[in-house]
Amino acid sequence: MRGKLSYESMFVESSSICNAVRDSIFEVAGTLTTDWKEKSVLQWESKDIMFWIISVARENDLNPDDINISQFNDLDGTTLFTMLEEDFTMRENKYGRLLFSAMQQLKYKLQKTGLYAAGNNKPFLEQQWKDAGYRSSYGDSVYIVSELYSTALNKRLEFSISSPDVVTTDWKSKSVKQWNSNDIMFWMISVAHDSNLNIDDINISQFNNLDGKMLSSMSESDFISRENIYGKVLFSALQQIKLKVQKSDESVKETKISHRNEIVKKKPRRTRGLGCKGRQSAKKMRKLWEFIRDLLLNRDYCPSLICWENYDEGVFRFVNSKGVAELWGKLKKNKNMTYDKLSRGMRHYYKSEVFLPVLGKRLVYKFGPSATGWRTPNPNFRL
Repeated sequence: MRGKLSYESMFVESSSICNAVRDSIFEVAGTLTTDWKEKSVLQWESKDIMFWIISVARENDLNPDDINISQFNDLDGTTLFTMLEEDFTMRENKYGRLLFSAMQQLKYKLQKTGLYAAGNNKPFLEQQWKDAGYRSSYGDSVYIVSELYSTALNKRLEFSISSPDVVTTDWKSKSVKQWNSNDIMFWMISVAHDSNLNIDDINISQFNNLDGKMLSSMSESDFISRENIYGKVLFSALQQIKLKVQKSDESVKETKISHRNEIVKKKPRRTRGLGCKGRQSAKKMRKLWEFIRDLLLNRDYCPSLICWENYDEGVFRFVNSKGVAELWGKLKKNKNMTYDKLSRGMRHYYKSEVFLPVLGKRLVYKFGPSATGWRTPNPNFRL
């Protein structure tokens, strides 16, 4: 039997991987390439990320040489965990979506088995990986995914869904027409769960060539032609989403009309914006989320106190959290207001999906599907 390879022999300073070394890694019986499976994703180091990428390549019959692994060498697990699909594709244009999809599947599996905060309890972890649907490939020390294929290739998930997952709900914060193929897949998983169906019985692969605009325009017969058994269920679920959005838009429109009529009745006067010299009435700021939204819309405060991180996704960040808390305290006439109290108030909006959490980032939040009025033709951005 060959001796164990040292980690130093597996890496080159130029951040590229020597073919001969990697071939040796694959020939050695397992333990050196699977340390990442004994950790939470948040605990990964750069070498763990490299071995995970190599594993994804092998599972999808790809040559690891074709994946630009060096573009991920500056990351740790916490950063990788929070990356969006566009972050992956920016670093690896050809296989970025594949890696992003594999990470979402891994997070889904780990959350189902409670391994997000796992420590180095190898026997316990190995048993959990087995129970989660993994099979041994190089003996008892190495496990790779069984019947779990990249959604970027065929949009098929070969495992049962026991409960909705926070990492699969990005589609809820978008309109249907903004969905990509992954959003459509996760929406179908959610429909299956809500309808007490087995996701394996729905032919997801028939929808992997669609985007949100195409899905939104499909008729009931189009759904049935792609999924004969559950096409009607999927079509009906989509109509419910459209109806909910339509009612929300109508409600917003009615609110705007009512507000406009109230303004007309009042004596016209020039307004100077939110919080100007302490003149803003606290009665107009009864809700915390509206206060945050209006800060982002006001150039006096955005981007000096608060700024957009990703406007298209509704993600924003507190630049001066103390200043925002003090301003909110003045409006509410509460001299003891702090950012901790303000942030607790914001978390109360998670349940109603007005705000959504952004994992792994401090002072960063995201508007959810229930938040309205934050989009504007001229958003304020940091210069």
